[in-house]
Amino acid sequence: MNTWHKLTRILLWTEVWVVAAAVLAGMLWSPALSAAPLAGLVYALLRLALRKRLPGPTPADLAILLLGLILAVNYTTAAVPALAGPASLRLLGGIALYYAVVHWCRTSARLRGLAALSALSAAGLSLLSLVAVEWTSGKLFFIPQAVYARFTLLVSDTIHPNVMGGSLAALLPLALGVPLFAWRRLTGVERLLYPLAFLAALGALVLTQSRGALLAAMAALGILLLFRSRWFWALPALAVLAIVSAGFVLGPGELQTRALDLISVEGFGQRTDIWQHTLYLLQDFPLTGVGMGHFPQAFALLYPLSLAPAARMLPHAHNLFLQVAADLGLPGLVAWSSVLLASLAATWQAFQSGLRLGRPRLRAISIGLFGCQAAVLLHGLLDAVLWGDIRPAPLVWWLWGLGMAALNITRRLSQERFRAQ
Repeated sequence: MNTWHKLTRILLWTEVWVVAAAVLAGMLWSPALSAAPLAGLVYALLRLALRKRLPGPTPADLAILLLGLILAVNYTTAAVPALAGPASLRLLGGIALYYAVVHWCRTSARLRGLAALSALSAAGLSLLSLVAVEWTSGKLFFIPQAVYARFTLLVSDTIHPNVMGGSLAALLPLALGVPLFAWRRLTGVERLLYPLAFLAALGALVLTQSRGALLAAMAALGILLLFRSRWFWALPALAVLAIVSAGFVLGPGELQTRALDLISVEGFGQRTDIWQHTLYLLQDFPLTGVGMGHFPQAFALLYPLSLAPAARMLPHAHNLFLQVAADLGLPGLVAWSSVLLASLAATWQAFQSGLRLGRPRLRAISIGLFGCQAAVLLHGLLDAVLWGDIRPAPLVWWLWGLGMAALNITRRLSQERFRAQ
């Protein structure tokens, strides 16, 4: 291998780390938001110049291209470009991170490394929550308020509990899925890392009292358990038994009140009010939406809530799919949802291929990532913390990139087995 080829490999090897660092910098410091899209563009041009290849390939490339074109039109026609800029840069940074993960993660060993890094990130978020989340109490009756008196905020730019909860819910299934499906194949370090990361993330998630995130995480973890063993199919029956028992203890009226309280952020009535008014917005702006970053102002001005003070400005629609449509219009929702569905399909196919190939680790990571996509989808029905100008928005693109990388690896292994036969 000559010097030029070595230099090319070194340059391209750094892609995921440079882009990931740039995304992290944008999360911590808003002026750095342009770093990740610029880094992604530089590496795309390098790859085109050195290897004559475009970004990808993945099953979502066409949808991402369409999403990028819609975003470009959305930004150029924005009423206030300064409002559209940060959210647009986070979306572009997420796309750059997606392709960086896909390009770098071409072997099972690298996929295992990034999966472990994801679990470590969940543990890191759990520790960060102790000093950076502006805790709220009273949403879950079984958590004493005195618990939160033990935590001290050490940062001025605090994190909303729902934002932390949504981020943890998105990562939690991977931290459980890997040890649940491949415990015997894990190294000693992995056997320590994954359970600790899972317990830490689960504990922090409960402390956030983010009901939408808890419901999504429980559903996603339940899916993993159902795939793991037929014995876990008893869980739905146990859940029904628990609900019936709670009805006898609390009474039907109290049980209904607490159930409705668990599935909303500020009361079920206000949540449906927000969704209804967002649908009005979509009726008025079906093709273009109101523009990235413009939702709070447009919503407060044109579609004020009937159950909240008129002066209050909502940050988002409390529904991921409605929020994407409100920002980019229905074409943008179709493009974004296509990426989500492609990622779901990719992780499922990778799981099935890992089973056929006899690759327990690959199978475990794939089903864990499938659970992550399910958590994002389910949580998106009740909140929208992984989109727009919210700091962890690029996280979903990291998970999508891992899912596509798992699919590419299983396809390559299947082709190698076929040629060997």
